[in-house]
Amino acid sequence: MKPGVKNIFNSVNIALMPLLAFSAFFNFSAAAAADYSSNSQCDSNYAHNICDKADLTEFKRLALLNKEEQKPKFTAFTVDAYPEYPYHISSADIDFDGREELIVSKLASSHDPKGFGAVDVYKLTNPADLSSWAKTRIAADIRFPNKVSAADINGDRRTDFVVPYGSIVHDAGFGGGIAWFERQGFSGYRKRLVTSAPGVMYRSAVLCDINGDSITDIIAAAETRGAFGGGDSSLHIFYGNKSETRFEKKPVIAGKGAGGFPCAFDMDGDGDLDIAAAEFYGTAGSFSWFENPGATGQWIRHSIDDTAGKAFQMTIVPNLFGAGTVTAVGTNHTNIYDDPYDRESALFVYEKPLNPRFSWPRIKVSSDFRPRQTQADSLVKQKAPGAFACGNIDGDRDLDIVVNGAGDPNVYLLTQVKPKKFETSVLAVEMPHGGVAVADYDGDAVGDIVLSSAENNRLLIFKNNNAGQHPGF
Repeated sequence: MKPGVKNIFNSVNIALMPLLAFSAFFNFSAAAAADYSSNSQCDSNYAHNICDKADLTEFKRLALLNKEEQKPKFTAFTVDAYPEYPYHISSADIDFDGREELIVSKLASSHDPKGFGAVDVYKLTNPADLSSWAKTRIAADIRFPNKVSAADINGDRRTDFVVPYGSIVHDAGFGGGIAWFERQGFSGYRKRLVTSAPGVMYRSAVLCDINGDSITDIIAAAETRGAFGGGDSSLHIFYGNKSETRFEKKPVIAGKGAGGFPCAFDMDGDGDLDIAAAEFYGTAGSFSWFENPGATGQWIRHSIDDTAGKAFQMTIVPNLFGAGTVTAVGTNHTNIYDDPYDRESALFVYEKPLNPRFSWPRIKVSSDFRPRQTQADSLVKQKAPGAFACGNIDGDRDLDIVVNGAGDPNVYLLTQVKPKKFETSVLAVEMPHGGVAVADYDGDAVGDIVLSSAENNRLLIFKNNNAGQHPGF
């Protein structure tokens, strides 16, 4: 085992395979491409290089069964047999063909595994076969790349990528930052640094026009860890401009107490975008939103819930409880087995009140999460739950929720059986510390579920066998 890997997730033993060097800007020689393929991996050019497929029997045990003697409700397919410790997943239609692609951040790539990672795009090559994926490398040698955003930033009708990075748990000395990768030519990308700072982590970078000037801005939370636990977080806005670099180098600080995965939404109905977020690195953790002051004034922080404990992710989800409803879905990030005084690990849904500045009614929709007890020498605290995504997963037109347990190694499916009523079941086991995406990749009008596990080096997609009839592509 190579040195340093155990610090990524030392609650399990991770054996790294030999990996070859990548170019950071996608320039591969024919010899390098042949070398890469000879090691049973995927070349960077998905136009003619297809990802290897794994033996599906290994993953049959991951499928959720209605009953043991019945056909599995879900079938698991391998997206990539050698995914290089995938973590965060984004989903977007990158090539404008009407189907979404996967954008996957990876913790280990071609160099020293301690902190170096990569970003790959996966495209489904055959909608009838959810194991037929091809891979394009967007970026390499990024220290702990986190959740990527995709958009046409410079108006050239080609998709660019914004990559936030950093880990204040594993690699605080190097710090983090935000970079964007500008599409150049057929397959090249030019890296441009937006910001970097020691001891800071950016886990997500939201692209939107937050100030209404028709130029794309970046919203991100800068998180820092305290020397004895705790820490701090600030909501940063990098305003866009028309310069070659496209973004201001110095952020506007909208306020304190916003965590890693902010989202933009018009919370108060005044026509501009506000920001909601979950806080982990702070005094107590919470769910909150920040009111946009417009052209002048100070951003105002409003609490959604400050009683759920330290939190991982919050997303505003319209229509979750029916057409016209607005809800905030959030996961806290706790472990009562490490700390009996901690809050219960759960997924909550908050209904937006008529005046969102007042208290939001809370509904706990999950069954029990069971995070593992943290080992004494582990850098990673086994807290639960983690990332989630919403979509129509069972084909009945309402929205369901899939949530990664993080420190709980299970992935859970929360099926909405009627408005405000969810049934919880285990979708997959042994998939700790990973990401989730939900989209209709095969065109059957039902959401497919993509799961990663950085700890166990898996990248899978789950198809519902009992919903959907005819492909739409």
